[in-house]
Amino acid sequence: MEVNEYLKFLEDTVKELSLELKATTDCLAALSIRRTREMDSLMLRIDDAVHQSKCTLAKVEEKLP
Repeated sequence: MEVNEYLKFLEDTVKELSLELKATTDCLAALSIRRTREMDSLMLRIDDAVHQSKCTLAKVEEKLP
C-alpha cells in the first residue's frame, strides 16, 4: 500500500469513527433525556404517594382517642 493510499485509508477510517462516535453520543443524550423524564415522573409518583399516606395518617389520627 502506498503512502497516499494509506493516508486516504486513515482519513476515511477517522471520518467513519467520528460519525459512529457522534451517533453514539446522540443516543446517549437521548437516553439521558429519557432517563431524566422517567426519574421526574417517578419522583412525582413518590411525592403523591407520600402525600396520600400523610392524608391517610391524618384521618387515622383524628379517630384515635
